[in-house]
This record gives sequence, C-alpha cells and structure tokens, in this order.
Amino acid sequence: MSKREQYSLIEKNPGEFIEGLFPDICDAVRLACILYKHYPGESEIEELGQEIIILLMEDDYRRLRQFAGRSSFKTWLNSVIKHHVSHQLRKRKKVQSLEGIALDPFICRPGQDEVFSLEEKNQMLQAAIIHLTKRERQLFELLYGEEASINEVAIRMGIKTTSVRRRKHALVRKLKRLVEVYLSTKDI
Repeated sequence: MSKREQYSLIEKNPGEFIEGLFPDICDAVRLACILYKHYPGESEIEELGQEIIILLMEDDYRRLRQFAGRSSFKTWLNSVIKHHVSHQLRKRKKVQSLEGIALDPFICRPGQDEVFSLEEKNQMLQAAIIHLTKRERQLFELLYGEEASINEVAIRMGIKTTSVRRRKHALVRKLKRLVEVYLSTKDI
C-alpha cells in the first residue's frame, strides 16, 4: 500500500485501518521492549498493543490523523510505539516478590540506645565529657545544656557561626569516639 493510499484510508475509515494494525503493533511493541531491555510475556505485549490502539483512537483519532505522510506510516507508527513503551516502562515500578527476600531485615532489633538505661547513658556521657577541653565543654554546655542557637553560641564564644557548626560536628564525633572507648574498656 502506498503512502497516498494509507493516508486516504486513514482519512476515510480510521477504525477499519487500525483493526488491521494490531499484529504489526504487537511486533513493534515486542521490539521496542527489547530495545529498552525489557522482556515481557505475550499478555503484556498485547496489553501494551491495546493501549497503543486506544491511544490512536482517542479524541476522534486525533493522534492517527496527525500522520502527515512526511515519512512512511510504519516509521511514524514505530516512533509512536517506542515513545509509548518507554513512557510506560518508566512509569512502572519494578515489582519484587516477597518470597525470595529473607525476613531478617524486617525483624526489629533494639538499637544500642534502647539497650542502655538512662543512668548508663549519663554515665557514659560524663566519662566522655571529662576528656573534653575547656572550650569544648563550654560549647557542649551552650548547645546541649542551655540549648542556645548557633547564632547565640557564636556571639557568646566570640567566633563565627560557621566555626560553631564545624566545632559542633567535631565535638559530636569526638564524643562518639570517647563513648566507644569507654564501652570497649568497660567490657574488659
């Protein structure tokens, strides 16, 4: 069928024209899926093919009537199919069966914070604070004791706010290390 014949058939009876396209659409869907490294079953190919037919029929065959004959109909249709398949594959989320997943990640175990009592936590923190410098203790007291803002701490300590943030992160890292040391010596 020539381009002119295809174009006139689309204009005269688009429904009849589309009915004959379903096998070709399914073949093009299969190839587009392979192009995007997706290997569907026959039912999924037919489902995508039906979606494309509906897409071509929507709004009184608006999309089908957009075919202007500048390329072959097959090239135009393949372009529509590739676009639709890529869009659908991006929309779909990968589904993973729960049967193959081990249950261990879903079991909630108490965290280290829950293992220690409040008294033990305070004891570990006090043991770590002893090893801080005077300036670090001052920063700790302002941030966590008085709950002062970063700006307030900067003004009271006479330093820049960026320095307060940097020192705060360094202080937290140091306290974590000191608590780890305390825990390791306590176990011995």
